[in-house]
Amino acid sequence: VSGSTVRLRDQRGQDILLVFGTTRCPHCASKVELLNQIDSEADRGGMRVLFVALGADKEMSHRFVQRNQIRFQVLPDPYRITGGRYRIHSVPTAFVIDPEGVIQYSGVQDGQIIWNLLSGESIHVVH
Repeated sequence: VSGSTVRLRDQRGQDILLVFGTTRCPHCASKVELLNQIDSEADRGGMRVLFVALGADKEMSHRFVQRNQIRFQVLPDPYRITGGRYRIHSVPTAFVIDPEGVIQYSGVQDGQIIWNLLSGESIHVVH
């Protein structure tokens, strides 16, 4: 929320969890603890979390960070320009981006699969 521009190309060399959400989304807020935990490992080779706050200006994003005790980067997207580029239609939606900048996973996250994987839970595949 610092106001500086963040570019994914500047994040190369590190795994990124790019999450699109809103400051009013209860599902997004419910993931904060897990996202804080994931981001806390970034300096030790873990994944860096970037949260794009769709429809939120800098002030709204700052309140969201304070209210939810967020420790990862929250990037305001007041006009949903970045969200539009990624064709975001529902939230939360996440992208796992590898150190070379290649998207390894993308999807709407209320389906639980990515959240289960990120939290270390097992998943069951039905054929």
